[in-house]
Amino acid sequence: MSIIYNIGIGIYTLGIKAAALSGNEKAKLWVDGRRSLFDNLEKRISELDRERANHKRIWFHISSLGEFEIGRSVIESIREQYPDYQLILTFFSPSGYQVRKNYPFVDCTFYLPADTPRNAKRFLEILKPDIAIFVKYDFWLNYLRELKERGVATYLVSAIFRKSQHFFKFYGKQFREALHTFNHIFLQDTPSKELLESIGYNNSIVTGDTRNDRIAKIPKEANPIESIALFKGDKALFAVGSSHDEDIEILLPFIKSHPELKYLITPHEISQEKIDSLIAEIGRKSLKFSKISDYSKEDIASAEVMFNDTVGILNQTYQYADWAYIGGAFGTLMHNVQEPAVYGMPIIFGPKYHKFKESVDLISVGAAQSLSKSSQIEAWFSNHKIGSEHYKKASLAAKNYIYDNLGATEKIITIIMKK
Repeated sequence: MSIIYNIGIGIYTLGIKAAALSGNEKAKLWVDGRRSLFDNLEKRISELDRERANHKRIWFHISSLGEFEIGRSVIESIREQYPDYQLILTFFSPSGYQVRKNYPFVDCTFYLPADTPRNAKRFLEILKPDIAIFVKYDFWLNYLRELKERGVATYLVSAIFRKSQHFFKFYGKQFREALHTFNHIFLQDTPSKELLESIGYNNSIVTGDTRNDRIAKIPKEANPIESIALFKGDKALFAVGSSHDEDIEILLPFIKSHPELKYLITPHEISQEKIDSLIAEIGRKSLKFSKISDYSKEDIASAEVMFNDTVGILNQTYQYADWAYIGGAFGTLMHNVQEPAVYGMPIIFGPKYHKFKESVDLISVGAAQSLSKSSQIEAWFSNHKIGSEHYKKASLAAKNYIYDNLGATEKIITIIMKK
């Protein structure tokens, strides 16, 4: 194992601890969440051994909340088909752990200890998994080495590979070698398979995106949200999902110039100070979902902008939308475009979408467009008004994209569980 890699892990960990001490809230959650981790893990595993001895234990590791949505259908399908198995979930990032620490489809949820040789050895000595499943790309060299030495069946689910990654660089030998820990790698696309084969990894299969299997169920399972239905009334609703500052900046002129629409805005990171500032800047009657009980029915119905400042309901809010703007594509974190797509509506997002296969696909089938200027939003909207041919075609293409790409989850489970 590379000394440089382990030094890098050490520096990274020290950096997070320093950030926590200086008041960074996310870093503080990262550090605090790992206190007494091994003791708590050992206690919970002992309990599971008493409750369900002689049943297989599966460890799922996921980076953060976005990747959780990729692995979710696999977890829930295994729980449904193998209810007595012990399912353990770990997260690297607070964004996943804080939201899903009480996720009911697993037996326990923990942070993953930093990837040092000592931590990896101790963690796996306690956990003793029969199967390890990593999601998309968050895997660590010391943990993989330890899994391989222990002979644990290990899989990578819904992965995508690109030429720019270190696996395919002259300095990436240790990362290439680590890939051979995986008994099987399940891929989202054929170019990824070709890249892996170019470096001598041949145990891969293109199964597609597992998110579609879960997302296809959302319209049937979504609960009505009476306050949003009342807010929308008989007007058209423009949804803004997981917005960042750059997204709001190009949307503001459009919002201000189209008072005939209602707007449901869900910020990526909820800051009441920012929301209050934005309410003042928009200058329209606005309300917050978190305070919905404070408003009268008349106030809700007459409001023009609603801010969804509540975690966990975004995918259900799209049932009321007629168009969707998805945030993150002015930076590096493109958010979920499939959740609005399943409801059948035209979708737009920023310019940096190329690393996200689902966004590229939705553009290719005519369901979505990438925009970078306020004027482009106006032009797009004029062509996609409700009832227009562009609107009908984009809406149908969006929905069909989800339902035409199902089945990845069952293919994966069939191989992992050796049905």
